[in-house]
Amino acid sequence: MGLRRNRNDVRDASREDEFRNDFRVRPTCKKPQHLREILMQIAHVQVRPAVLSDHAAIVDFNLQLAAETEDKSLDRERLSHGVTALLNDPGKGRYFVAELDGRLAGQIMHTWEWSDWRNGTI
Repeated sequence: MGLRRNRNDVRDASREDEFRNDFRVRPTCKKPQHLREILMQIAHVQVRPAVLSDHAAIVDFNLQLAAETEDKSLDRERLSHGVTALLNDPGKGRYFVAELDGRLAGQIMHTWEWSDWRNGTI
């Protein structure tokens, strides 16, 4: 398979590695079928505000996130209290969860930031 930058610029295979790292280079073949399946799944994701019944999943997601991104092992009990505090007090912030086929697939937390310039939260 040759690589090309545009319709008129076909590269020969001996220089393929040189162009592989160039983000503008695209394979000349069609997109794989599984990409279509992934895109169809994304279309079925529902995002909603988290509720108390999401508590256990949010705790689990946070434990996994800390382990994966920070290589940290969080205290589950302390984390559980922190998640509960946020879910019970929108003034602290909010969680949103993503559902795929009725199962939680992800989360995001939004917190408020104090601005001394504006004398308020932003």
